[in-house]
Amino acid sequence: MHWSWKPTLAGITPALVTSALKACQDNDGVEVWHEGDKKVRDGVFTRADLIAIKNKFWTTVDGLRKSGAIKKVKVVNTLTGWEAEPKNTGTRGNIDGWADVKAEYLGLDFDGINSSSNNYVDYYSEMTTAVNFLASHPSYEGWCVPEFGAPRYSGDSTGSYRATWFKNVASATKAKGCKWVCQFDYTMALDYRLVAGSPELAAWRSLVAGG
Repeated sequence: MHWSWKPTLAGITPALVTSALKACQDNDGVEVWHEGDKKVRDGVFTRADLIAIKNKFWTTVDGLRKSGAIKKVKVVNTLTGWEAEPKNTGTRGNIDGWADVKAEYLGLDFDGINSSSNNYVDYYSEMTTAVNFLASHPSYEGWCVPEFGAPRYSGDSTGSYRATWFKNVASATKAKGCKWVCQFDYTMALDYRLVAGSPELAAWRSLVAGG
């Protein structure tokens, strides 16, 4: 499981973190203010304030793990896929500055880009960015994809192309050492959901089952 919250800095106390994490199991991913880079770009936080919140959360979780008050969860620092994209003129795919955030896992979200008739986005460049980040910052144990998905494009009437895309991206993330991928099953402006009886749902079930 991957869990996420949006507390204030003052709200991060041992008592409240213990309560929030009481259902978590060993190796579950936990974090606060998921997609922190977007929160900074949107003006929700300054970068310094965001890092302060995230690092207080890590310090609190680490103390509780060591005391045995909570399970051996893994703190995640999730960024948007765009932050890790080499075509991003702001970062050129260099996310090394985010190593200021204390965490065990780097998270990169692989969603938010609408598909077209010739393009379900593969995110291969972002995967390379993740591998490079881990090589440069050994305090991080691994990386994950907390949100993965895309809506069907209009020409993919049966969903067969999206199903193949699921399998291809899953194979690539596995090859790059990704620890877990969570499917983004949600309706926003467009529908990301996996419909009963669809090839996409069958593909996802096969992946979850270890296919």
